Amino acid sequence: MVLQIPLLVSILPYGSHVTDRFIRLVEGAVIRFGESAIGFDDVAVRHSGSGDTAFHWSWLVLSLLIAVAATIVWSIASRPSVHEQGVLAWLYVTLRFGLGLTLISYGLVKVLPTQFPEPQGDLLLMPLGDASPMGILWRYMGFSHAFNVITGAVEIVAGLLLFFRRTWLVGALMSCVAMTQVVAVNFTFDVPVKIFSSQLLLASVVLLAPFASRLIGALC
Repeated sequence: MVLQIPLLVSILPYGSHVTDRFIRLVEGAVIRFGESAIGFDDVAVRHSGSGDTAFHWSWLVLSLLIAVAATIVWSIASRPSVHEQGVLAWLYVTLRFGLGLTLISYGLVKVLPTQFPEPQGDLLLMPLGDASPMGILWRYMGFSHAFNVITGAVEIVAGLLLFFRRTWLVGALMSCVAMTQVVAVNFTFDVPVKIFSSQLLLASVVLLAPFASRLIGALC
């Protein structure tokens, strides 16, 4: 997500030159980290549509280490204050709107539909054993437009509910359920969006974390 932030700067005059250099700098740091610290053989940036390449895993580990280090420094250097509560509130707002927009975009490509097209031609004649796990999933989802509409509608409604104060908790619950299914499907059918879908599920869990005891109490 950090690599997407400079896109806002690129609309400014000469902004694209700045963002290009920044992205190359970050990519170079991630590649060196992946090869030297983790031990990956090849951490080149590949625009293949996969979000689970060695580069993405290296970026995930490096981001986690930076976040942990920043948290430790922040905790030692600062004292609890009203300002930290404000930062936490803005964090939740950022998670809500970022997660909401992503869910709506994923839901729309199912409802329209464009993500899972109806299988036709050679795909229907291909032996099942020749299909990849992801290929089987895509045919299964593309077979029923109604099923796509239902799953997409859940994501769209969850995303919309996240935008409003009175409904965002319900939206976070719906998002957690929907993304749990998506993460399970991505891992079991080897869909190369494991990292990003797991991050969306984590965002849902973080939003629900302050209400965990109340939610558990309501279920028990």
